[in-house]
Amino acid sequence: MSQISENRRKRKIRRIIGFSLTGVILLAAIIFWLTREEPPPTVRVGSLYTGDIASVMMVSAQIQPGSVQEDTPSQYQRVINVNVSVGDQVNKGDVLLTLDQSELREQYEQAQEARQQVEASIAQSDAAAAAQAAALKAQEDAAKEQARLAQDAQQEFSRQTAALASSLSETTAELVKLTSIQPSVIELDPELSARLLADLSDFDPQAPDSQEQLTTAIAMLQENIALSENPEYTQQLTALEAELQKLSGITGSLLGALNTANSFSTGLSTDLTSQLTNQLSDQLADQLGGLGGLGGIGSSLESALAQALAYEQAAEKSLADSVEELRASSSGLVAQINVSPGDHIGSSSLAAVDPSSLAAGGMDLSALLGSGTSIPGTVSTQPAVVIYDNTRPKAVFQASQFDSKRIEKGMPVEFDYDGQFFSGSISFIAPYATGSQFGSSIGGVGGAGSALSAELSGLSGISDLSGEPTLLVEMEINGSGLDQLIPGFKIDASIQTDSAEDVLILPAEAMRREIDTWYVYVVDQDNKLVRKEFTAGIQAEMTVQVIDGLSIDDRVVLNPSNQLTDGMLVEINNDQTDS
Repeated sequence: MSQISENRRKRKIRRIIGFSLTGVILLAAIIFWLTREEPPPTVRVGSLYTGDIASVMMVSAQIQPGSVQEDTPSQYQRVINVNVSVGDQVNKGDVLLTLDQSELREQYEQAQEARQQVEASIAQSDAAAAAQAAALKAQEDAAKEQARLAQDAQQEFSRQTAALASSLSETTAELVKLTSIQPSVIELDPELSARLLADLSDFDPQAPDSQEQLTTAIAMLQENIALSENPEYTQQLTALEAELQKLSGITGSLLGALNTANSFSTGLSTDLTSQLTNQLSDQLADQLGGLGGLGGIGSSLESALAQALAYEQAAEKSLADSVEELRASSSGLVAQINVSPGDHIGSSSLAAVDPSSLAAGGMDLSALLGSGTSIPGTVSTQPAVVIYDNTRPKAVFQASQFDSKRIEKGMPVEFDYDGQFFSGSISFIAPYATGSQFGSSIGGVGGAGSALSAELSGLSGISDLSGEPTLLVEMEINGSGLDQLIPGFKIDASIQTDSAEDVLILPAEAMRREIDTWYVYVVDQDNKLVRKEFTAGIQAEMTVQVIDGLSIDDRVVLNPSNQLTDGMLVEINNDQTDS
C-alpha cells in the first residue's frame, strides 16, 4: 500500500514541475514578444502630377436609325410598279413607286363636265323663269286693267242708280202736285149766277111747276156756262212729262252700266270691287305659286353648282398634287413596303366630297360624274414605303436616376462596335422619366408611328425591365463606315461626363474616404505617415483631380491598409515606387 501511495506522490510532483516549467516558458515568450522591436511596415508610394483628366460613364446602347421616314403619295393613286425591295439601300430622290395619274385625270374631266351641265341647267332655268315672269307681268297688267274697268263700271252703275232714285223721287213729287190741281175750270156770269141762286132759294119742290122751274134753270146754265182747261194743271203736266223723259234716259244709262258690269262678272253683287279683287287675287296666287316653284328649282341648282364647283376644285387639286413617281425623301435602308402593283395608296382631298350626296334640283351629280374611278370612302393609314435613315444612326439607352444626374446634352461620346470606333455626342435627353410600360416609345424617331416605334424598341429591348423609372438618352454617331452599323444591335459607349486640363492629379488608389471627407497618407522626410485631407474634383477610372489640400511634391501611400495610422514609421518599397 505504501508503495502505491509513493508512486502517486511522485506523479503529482512531476505534474507540478511540468506545469511550472510551461508557465515560465510562456511568460518568457510574452516578455520577449513585448520587449522586441518590430520592423516598420512596408508601403508603396506614388507621386502627384499635373495633366488632363476626364471622367467617363460606360453604357451599353442600342443602335437605331437617325429617323424613320414614311413615304406615301399625297393623293389616292394606283401603284403601277414597286421599284425597290426591303433591305435596299436608297439615296434621297431614288424612285420608290411608279404611280398612275389617269384615274385622277378622269375624275377631273368628269367633274368639269358635271359643272358645265349644271351651269347649262341653270341657264335654261333662268330663261324659263324670265319667260314665265314676262307672261305673269302681262297677265298682271291685264288683270289690273280689268279691275280698273270693273271698278269704273261699278262707279257708273252706282251713279246712274242714284240718278234714277233722284229722278223717281222728283217724278213722284210732280204726280202728287198734279193730283191736287183741277184739270178744268167752269166759267159762269156773276149776274146769272146771282139770279140762279135767287131762283133756287125761292124754289119749292112741292110747287106744281117745280119741274118746269128746274128745267128752265138748267137750260139757262147750259146756255150761259163755259168749261175751260186749267193752265196750272197744264203746266204741271208738262213738268211731269219732262221728268218722265229724264227718268227714261237715266234708265237707259243704268242698263248700259249694267251691261258693262256684266262683261266683267257673271253677276253683280253688292260689292263688285270686292268680287273682282278676290278673283284677281286668286289668279295672282296661282301665277306666283308657279314662279315660286321656279325659284325653288333655281335655288337647288345654285346649290348643285356650288357642290359641283367644290368637287371640280378638289379634283383639280388632286390631279395637280399627284405624281408619276414616288421618290425617297431621305437616304437610308428600305425597312417596309406595304403596297403591291395594282394597289391604291395615299390620301385624297376628294375623300371629303361624297358624289352620292351631290343631288339638288332633281339633278344627281353622282350620275353626271359617271361610273369611272370611285372616290375612296376610307384611306389606308399604312405608309407606302418606310425608310430607316442609317446614314445618320444614333445610339439609345435608358439612364437611371443616378446616371441621369451625370449627363448633359452635348457631352462627347466614344463608341466601340466590335472593334470599330466612332465618335459622337449626346443629342437628346428626354424631359421626363418613364417606367418599363412606356419604354417602347422612341422619343427621337421623327415621323414614325407607334407601330414603327414599338418595332424599333423591340429590336433588342432598351427598356429597363426592373420597372425602375429611367430617362431616354440619344447619342449621335459620327465617323466612316456608318452603314455597317446594324439597327437593333448593341454598341458600347463611353460618355465623357467631365474634363479638365493642366490640373493636379492624384492616383485614385491612394485616396480614402471617411464619412464625407477624402484623405491620403503622405510619407514625410522621416518616413513617417501624415494624414492629409483634400478636396477631390473630377474622378476618372484611375485618377482623381485634386482641388486643394495636396501638393505636387507629396509622396502618397498607394492602397493603404487599415493598420496604418497617422505618425507611423513606414518603410518604402523602392522597387514598387510609382513615379
